[in-house]
Amino acid sequence: MTSAIDQFIQDVVREKQPDTVEQLAQLVQEKFTIPREEAMKHIMSLNVNGKLGFKEPSLPVTPKAYLFSPKAMWYWIIMVLNVTAVASVFIIPENAFPIVYVRYLFGSIFAFFLPGFSLIKALFPQQELDQIERAILSVGISLAIVTLISFLVNFTYWGVTIATLTISLVALTVTFATVAVLRERRVRVK
Repeated sequence: MTSAIDQFIQDVVREKQPDTVEQLAQLVQEKFTIPREEAMKHIMSLNVNGKLGFKEPSLPVTPKAYLFSPKAMWYWIIMVLNVTAVASVFIIPENAFPIVYVRYLFGSIFAFFLPGFSLIKALFPQQELDQIERAILSVGISLAIVTLISFLVNFTYWGVTIATLTISLVALTVTFATVAVLRERRVRVK
C-alpha cells in the first residue's frame, strides 16, 4: 500500500499541481482514508528523497509587478493606514465625541508603529527578525523618529503643529516603506 500512496502522491503533484502541501495531504487522505499525519509522512519522505517536483512560486521580476504581487501586501497596508490616519487627523475635529476615538486609534498606530516598522523593513528586508522582535523594534524606533522629527520641525518656519508633524511623518514613512519594498524585491529576486 505504501508504494501505491507514494505513486498517487507523485501523480497528483505532476498532474494537478496542488497549491499547498495541505491540499496534497487532503487529496491523499480522501483517496486512501488514512490519517493526516500518515499522509504527511509519505509526502515528506518523497520530498526528502527528491521524488517530488514542487515548483517554487515564481516572483515577479519588474518592480511594478512585485509591487502589485501578494508579497508586497504589507506595503499597501502601510499606505492605507497612512491615508486613514492622515484623513482622521485632518477631518475629525478634536471635540467630535465619540468618533474622535477613531482619530486617536489611527493616530497612535501612525505615530507609534508605522515609521519604525517601515525603517526596520528597509534595514532588514529579509526575515532576519521574527515578528515579535520586529514589532518591539518598530515601536521603539517610531518613538525615536517622532521625537527627532518633532525636534527638527521645531526649527522650521512653521514650528511644531499637528499638520507639520503629520506631513513630516507621512513623508518619512512613505519613503522608508518604498525603499523597503524595493530592497525586499531585489533580495528576493536574486
